[in-house]
Amino acid sequence: MNYSEIINISVSIVSIFIALLALFQTKRQISLSNKQQLFDRRLSGYIKFNTIYSLYFANKQYLKKENTFCHTNDLVFLWLTNCSDLEEMTLAVYNPLHQEEQKIFLTKYEQLKRSAIEISMIFDGDTSRISGEFVATFADLLKAMYQQQVYISKLADYKKPDGKPMLLNEYEDKCKEMAKSLGLFDLCDKLEYLDDEIAQKRVAELMKSSIRLTKEKK
Repeated sequence: MNYSEIINISVSIVSIFIALLALFQTKRQISLSNKQQLFDRRLSGYIKFNTIYSLYFANKQYLKKENTFCHTNDLVFLWLTNCSDLEEMTLAVYNPLHQEEQKIFLTKYEQLKRSAIEISMIFDGDTSRISGEFVATFADLLKAMYQQQVYISKLADYKKPDGKPMLLNEYEDKCKEMAKSLGLFDLCDKLEYLDDEIAQKRVAELMKSSIRLTKEKK
């Protein structure tokens, strides 16, 4: 083997080594990028969940009262959406069936449902199931409360055949009947059940632990 052949073999070996090194570096960069994306998605998902859960927790006592959906439906809805991401939903409640406000409401509702799906996919085990289901149920509650407000706005103009307005107990009975048909009481019960699961299974703490583990693995 002459000197030229040795040089050519050496160059080939070095080229193969450089190619393997570049491949390893690329793979490592992809892995780091994927972990960063997962960290960002988990952090975003936790913030959304925590915001919604905090709003629910601060107002859940009102959802246990049937008369809420007769007399203070719009007010409790306002409290449940008291954050920058959801506050525009109240425009629809105060202007039922107005096209522009309704469009904003539906957009926010769909965003909540998408967030619920994403949360259920980026976390693991019971944490993903419970947190995703909670956000989805909360979104459905807001939608049902909006529909209840539409009914209330129409009921306010209702008069009996003799021209007299409804009595208070008649009004409340009609509101409760509509709330039941919209599934409001069932949704409140489901949120209460999920709230218990969140506390018992330490869902919020496990979500934060998942975020920390993702960060540490970088």
